[in-house]
Amino acid sequence: MRSILLLLTAGVLLSSCNSAMQTFKAGQKKFEMGEYELAIKDFEKAAAANYDPAKANFLIAESYRLSNRLPQSVDYYGKALASGSQEKDLRYHYAFALKAIGRYKDAADQLSKYIRPGLPNRVYSDRAKREVENLEAIEELQKRPVAYEIENISGLNTAGSEFSPIVKGEELLFTASRKEVVYKTNGLPMLGLYKAKLNSPTEIGTPEVFSASIFKDDVNEGTPVFSKDGKTMIFARGNNGKKKGNTYDVDLYIARFREGAWGEPERISVSDSASWDGAPALSGDGKTLYFCSNRPGGRGGIDIYRANIDNSGRFGRAVNMGPDINTPGDDMFPWVSPDAKLYFASDGHPGLGRLDLFVATRSGGQITVENLGLPFNSRFDDFALVEVDSTSGYFSSNREGGKGDDDIYFYKKSK
Repeated sequence: MRSILLLLTAGVLLSSCNSAMQTFKAGQKKFEMGEYELAIKDFEKAAAANYDPAKANFLIAESYRLSNRLPQSVDYYGKALASGSQEKDLRYHYAFALKAIGRYKDAADQLSKYIRPGLPNRVYSDRAKREVENLEAIEELQKRPVAYEIENISGLNTAGSEFSPIVKGEELLFTASRKEVVYKTNGLPMLGLYKAKLNSPTEIGTPEVFSASIFKDDVNEGTPVFSKDGKTMIFARGNNGKKKGNTYDVDLYIARFREGAWGEPERISVSDSASWDGAPALSGDGKTLYFCSNRPGGRGGIDIYRANIDNSGRFGRAVNMGPDINTPGDDMFPWVSPDAKLYFASDGHPGLGRLDLFVATRSGGQITVENLGLPFNSRFDDFALVEVDSTSGYFSSNREGGKGDDDIYFYKKSK
């Protein structure tokens, strides 16, 4: 009888192990396809069954990181490390996750342990060394709040994501996760372009779809910029959650307003179909396009590029903005003010959180980059700033106290 019970117990354990292994493998397939939200569920089940907890927890953490949910990755990187994970870049990613939740000393400790002779990933190593210096500057940044007030646009923001505001006439245009189709990468609805009437800088009318001819159910669309006359729009479209090669299929499109409606968008020539391109901006005279890309030949992650536009509307060659602007990290969401200042977000320049807001100015041939400080920046993502005038404007943030994921905030100079 005892032998039979032992056999039955062994059979149950073997069946359970096989089930956990199959769940883990299913998670790996979803992870490879970029379906991170679905992969997380499988890896969590595998970890709960104690199937390769070091690998399962690491892949949960990576799924959160790669779907831009860095704070949620912290505990899982810690569990992977405690389980004996030997993933070579774990401490690097763990450090940035710790920074995202304000654990600056712990982040510096992880980076110090990560930096070692013979490190195979030179880009990560260079960025890790730079980030150790950046973390030392945080205390000084926290001592320099600027005289601005910020307010959450509560009538517009939801539990989903709202970001990249643009004022167009008497309307506020923005990007939001409100489509019916769910994006498998992060479990949120797909992104679309929306508009709402501005009754005041902080009070808006009922949001609605920006344009039925632009709106597509099964892809992400967002981050628009308009020509001075408002009749030409460049925006990002793509990314249905499926990977194309080693990257996501996101390109820049152009659409024109004719006979009372927006025409069919066309991909612009400067967009690299093999790379991620997004967050376009235009210079005040409309002759230069700025945008973000992770195309080969950059400084690190996502870089800011520019391309000239001739009188016929043709785009010139994309030129990297160089090391004064771009870092080994991500440099994104450019916007050019009327006085030719370049505002952008970065996690590579010294900052309080993941993405901080910066302004770049040129004087005497020299470019100076300055952190905008508190209250614009927090230990969370702060990005996509646009001015209404010299004393007020809007930006996006997923900071604490918001209504959901990314929210839109109004800022104005204190009296």
